[in-house]
Amino acid sequence: MSEEVQQKTSFGTSFPDERLKMMFLCTHPDIDPSVRTPLMLQTVLGINAGHIASAFVVKPSAMGQRLTRAKAKIRTDRLMFTMPEVEELPGRLDAVLEAIYAAYGSGWEILAGVDSRHKGLVDEAIYLGRLLTKYMPDEPEVQGLLSLMLHCEARRKARRDDTGNYVPLSEQDTSRWSASLMMEAEQCLHTAARSGRIGRFQLLAAIQSVHSQRARTGCTQWEEIALLYEGLIRLSPTIGVLVGRAAAVAEAYGTDKGLTLLEAIPQAKIANYQPYWALAAHLYENMDKIEEAQAAYSRAIGLCEDLSVKQFLHQRAKVRIVDGGFGRSPERSRLHSN
Repeated sequence: MSEEVQQKTSFGTSFPDERLKMMFLCTHPDIDPSVRTPLMLQTVLGINAGHIASAFVVKPSAMGQRLTRAKAKIRTDRLMFTMPEVEELPGRLDAVLEAIYAAYGSGWEILAGVDSRHKGLVDEAIYLGRLLTKYMPDEPEVQGLLSLMLHCEARRKARRDDTGNYVPLSEQDTSRWSASLMMEAEQCLHTAARSGRIGRFQLLAAIQSVHSQRARTGCTQWEEIALLYEGLIRLSPTIGVLVGRAAAVAEAYGTDKGLTLLEAIPQAKIANYQPYWALAAHLYENMDKIEEAQAAYSRAIGLCEDLSVKQFLHQRAKVRIVDGGFGRSPERSRLHSN
């Protein structure tokens, strides 16, 4: 082991946390790369197949089959799980980062902050992220992921009003955002930038950083967010990124341009993707396409598991469509709820 590589981990060859160690063990080269992250989520972090499927936008039955096949292969082939050498860790890092990110997102989505189990899963993800930045301080995507989670977590108290009603990002009281968490997030992002190696999590964190600037400036630089999404499209054209770009372009350059991008996404990919339909409802209503907006609101509400958000969408559909309130005030979709 080279001294240069050895210096890239603050704990030498020993892992500072057993769960983190188990996550890297799940990156065994004989395990299908597409199932490594789901395997970590289920076996290490205890998330069930249904919620894992939701995070990966696939059917629960399909995700269950993937996990079952992976476990069967482990038993049949009697795979020997030994820790990778330090030199191998960067090559195995992506799946671990994806698992931590999915755990944070699942914790936020599953119970919407009203159950202690939700808070536990979110805190677990942030804890592992902080630990990983200490273990692999020179990996910019580790810093990027922690920055992303901290920026989102900084807004936790603002996502609900005093009576528990959902508040979209555009209407959140920025005085309720955590200045200390945002500062820590910015420090992580600056550390990552010094490496000169841009990545997906850094760009996602940068988008949240632009949102956080509203606490200081009172406005959101949507053109800058749209530009960051263009970079993300090149690196990681996931369904979430495609929908996010459409939303940002709509805000920056007009509803029609955003709707064009949104409608260009293959229908097979968005059938059960709730943020797509929430954004579609918002854009259709801004274009005075009443029937399309009604259908999109119905779809978004049907796919929503969070009761507070479901009530929010019901109210918007009633006020903006049923009561003829088109164009009264721009609303943000469920997509911008972080």
